[in-house]
Amino acid sequence: MRKKVKFKSKQGALLFGVIALSGIVATVVFFLMQRQSESVKVIVSEVNEAQSHRLLSDAAIQLASNLRDNRDYYIGHYDCDASPQFKHLRDVGFPSEYQDVYFSCHLPATLGEFFLKVEKRKAQGAQSLKFGSGIGVQGSKCQRTIFSFETQGPGIVFFDYNPAMSDPSDHKWSGGSATLPACAVGRTCYQWSAPSTIVLKSLCAPAMTAANLANANIRKLTKTFKDMPGLLRITLSSNYLTTLDGNTFQGLSVLEGLSLYDNKLSGELPASLFSSLVAVETLDLRVNKLTSFHTDQFATNTKLENLYLGNNLVGPNFLGVEVSDTLFESLIDLKRLWLDSNKLQRILPNTFLANTKLVDLNLNSNELPNLESGAFNGLGELLYLGLYDNLLGPQLPADVFNPLVKLDGLDLRINKLKSFPSNQFSQNTKLKNLYMGNNLIGPNLTGVELPNTLFAPLVELQRLRLDSNKLQRILPNTFLTNTKLRDFNLNSNELSNLESGAFNGLGELLYLGLFDNLLGPQLPADVLNPLVKLDTLDFRINKLKSFPANQFSQNTKLQNLYLSINEIGPNSTGLDFPSTLLDPLVDLTRLWLADNDLQRILPNTFSKNAKLFDLNLYSNSLPNLEAGVFNGLTSLQNVGLFNNLLTLNLPANIFDSLPSVRVIDLRNNQLNATYFNQLMQELLTKNTLTHFYFSGQIPKANVDPARVTALKNKGVYFLYDP
Repeated sequence: MRKKVKFKSKQGALLFGVIALSGIVATVVFFLMQRQSESVKVIVSEVNEAQSHRLLSDAAIQLASNLRDNRDYYIGHYDCDASPQFKHLRDVGFPSEYQDVYFSCHLPATLGEFFLKVEKRKAQGAQSLKFGSGIGVQGSKCQRTIFSFETQGPGIVFFDYNPAMSDPSDHKWSGGSATLPACAVGRTCYQWSAPSTIVLKSLCAPAMTAANLANANIRKLTKTFKDMPGLLRITLSSNYLTTLDGNTFQGLSVLEGLSLYDNKLSGELPASLFSSLVAVETLDLRVNKLTSFHTDQFATNTKLENLYLGNNLVGPNFLGVEVSDTLFESLIDLKRLWLDSNKLQRILPNTFLANTKLVDLNLNSNELPNLESGAFNGLGELLYLGLYDNLLGPQLPADVFNPLVKLDGLDLRINKLKSFPSNQFSQNTKLKNLYMGNNLIGPNLTGVELPNTLFAPLVELQRLRLDSNKLQRILPNTFLTNTKLRDFNLNSNELSNLESGAFNGLGELLYLGLFDNLLGPQLPADVLNPLVKLDTLDFRINKLKSFPANQFSQNTKLQNLYLSINEIGPNSTGLDFPSTLLDPLVDLTRLWLADNDLQRILPNTFSKNAKLFDLNLYSNSLPNLEAGVFNGLTSLQNVGLFNNLLTLNLPANIFDSLPSVRVIDLRNNQLNATYFNQLMQELLTKNTLTHFYFSGQIPKANVDPARVTALKNKGVYFLYDP
């Protein structure tokens, strides 16, 4: 609380009282005047600590009480019931000379009867009643107020309030089944078990700071928030509201957040619905059935920063215009706008011209067939633009993204784009994440899918997704300037070859996806050489048959190599792949060679791959394993040999060189009972083993049950399928 004394005479006195109680210090300053006092203000400062503790000395209280000339009166206790002034005003009434009464204390349960005296005093000329520091609630608005709603099922609601202005007994409920026995400090709660009309009766509604009415089966608001001017947040999400009166939020001039997410609101909202919300920063209208908005729907919401309009039915109205180009012009502080999952078919030029602070614009999942030049004018601060899942194509205007000079993320996935002008991204030099997957990008009229200068301006690019297109060729040096690229997805295209120089410049690349293409039978020996930091390489589902011995000579950081579902098998030398092919890959941890035509793996093929822990050789044509094939694999945990042609016996103790092995899968082979029993005996020495899978033409009668039991007793999960 603060200040001041107005002196009319030339003489005055100043009294400083400093009081300490329970380690809390409060300073009491009184400006008193002598003789002919006509206009004196007394301020009693309070520290607002330790509930129910008196922070002012009795001497100071007595001194304040003796000032009969006060025209403004302050009570500075945390607990009003402990204040002699409050009791006097409550029980006797206001002295006629008081014009204004200010409270900065915890209002008691007796507030109702006290307000009767306030009203009586007002009739005698008192001007106002004020609570706390800067709240300034005028008149008698803290009298009993009512908020009510109708429900169509069970639910629970919470109201938060300022405990310095009210206590739990000030808030009563009726119309439901049972009040919750306990609720957090500063919160009043209520629940009901059947469709009801719920009525909140509050003695101090201005004390309310937040209303959480989410998931409460509310279908209609019958008495709204106009008597709760202190509300900062209202949550009405996931209810069954179909309409709202234009005055629903009237008077909520300090409200900062309003959520109407996931209701049944349809058509247009009343033009005046949000007109009182001059301080609102976040408004959530997602998951409703709204079709359009009045041009001045948000005219007074100039503080709005986050506007969520996604998952509605916003599309062409009777004028053929989805979103007026003036709808957002008053939202000069807007930072985040979500219009995703609607039926937008057009964005008018200059629609966002006034939204110069916008950083996040989500237009995903609409029906946009094209973008007009000027659609994004004004958005020089935009960081993310989502255009995922529209109908864009076959090409965009060359200058449509030019205003987006700070753009960080652009999502163009799931559209019908076929090609791009070479200068499409000329002004987007800050772009880090570019998603172009699931389009129709392929040979244009010149036979070139991607101009080799298309990405040249994107010197900050870190993630590029071109998956699920129709690319047949990557020109050399296409990515020469994209030296910061780390994640490059070319999965599911129609690439039949990779040219030397295709990946020049990509020395920082960590992931390269070439899954599901037509690559084969062999790649240029040097095509992967620029990728010196590559961590993961995915060649699955191609037509690769063999590799040059130095294919991975520069990829010494590679940890995950996926070569499954190709045609790798004996080449002209009779070798499936050179025994030195994997030698440079000293950090390799995962190698998948499943679903190929491997017939032989030479001893020491993996001798340099000491970090390998997952080796998948499923579904090949291996008839045998040679001694020494697992040499060097000291970290190997998973050995997958399912569905090969392994017959008779494997070399004795072949798994002894695997000190870390946990899973061995030998299902769907042709190993005999003798070897099976021998292998079980060998595996009894493997303390790391947790899973052993075996199947084949071995009658159960030929299986040694003692060894099976011994393995199981070691905690090994044993699957035997004869």
